[in-house]
Amino acid sequence: MFEFTGVLIWNRPYKVLFHIIVMEQLTVLALVLCSLYCIKYTNCQLTDSNFEKDKFKEEASQTFNLVLHKYNPRIRPPRAYIDILMQITLSHIRHFDIHKQELQTVLDINIFWKDGRLEWSAAKVQQIIVNESIIWTPDIVITNAVAPSRSLFPSALKINSSGNVQWTRKEEVTTFCKTYPEETSQNCTISFGFLSNSRHDQSDRFFNESSSFTVPDYFSNHQWDIDNHTLAKLDREDTKGYYSIVDIKLLLTRIESEFDTTLDSTSVSTQTTTCNSSTGRISPISNVLLLLFLCSINNHLGLVISR
Repeated sequence: MFEFTGVLIWNRPYKVLFHIIVMEQLTVLALVLCSLYCIKYTNCQLTDSNFEKDKFKEEASQTFNLVLHKYNPRIRPPRAYIDILMQITLSHIRHFDIHKQELQTVLDINIFWKDGRLEWSAAKVQQIIVNESIIWTPDIVITNAVAPSRSLFPSALKINSSGNVQWTRKEEVTTFCKTYPEETSQNCTISFGFLSNSRHDQSDRFFNESSSFTVPDYFSNHQWDIDNHTLAKLDREDTKGYYSIVDIKLLLTRIESEFDTTLDSTSVSTQTTTCNSSTGRISPISNVLLLLFLCSINNHLGLVISR
């Protein structure tokens, strides 16, 4: 097979076979690496250079017309009941009026549900976005609101090809909170329900058990600290296990800072000084001296002008 001459010398046929095997192994390795790159970085999708814009536009137009053809937004999805998932984030406390018993907050709200009438067979168009007036939406209300909610930007509804809907909202809400002015901590609730539930005939839409409420790490307020928060899901006697009410419970504690104390002391001192100054100005002796001074100036000016 080989001859020994101080070094290992391969016969030519075996050397060629060895090179062939090595090349095959390198080729397989290259294919594996390319496949991994495709999966990790491109998800094996077509690049923009191969993307056919005309076909995409055509499918998008057909999808929108097909999905919403004869769609009636006044009729709820054809299911026994609508399972609604809510994800709520408290992004800001705008104002808390202890005496009016009103809490004003800014909430980021994501609402999810399924509408089988909005399904389609997707090729290129996996998702469409519509306005809330185009499709059916759950009649979620804040039951302890004391003023109309205000949308801070236009809400958007995303629909995927499986008929799953995501409704994204950013709302400024004002709710009633029973307060005790002499206490440093206050317990407040933000209650979510359905408009139909307020009429005591709600039986076809409920909040999902996985609905959640969070206070993000970036939240801060110079007047109030959130010591505790919970999300309570409540059901009625006739709908056990199905939640028709969601309550956000907040424990708010007033933040007492040294700056506030110093500011109050400075304010009292300033008021005292102002009061004393005012008393000095209304002294009769001061008024007489001021009058004599003005008269002397007037006489002096008259002499100068006459010269």
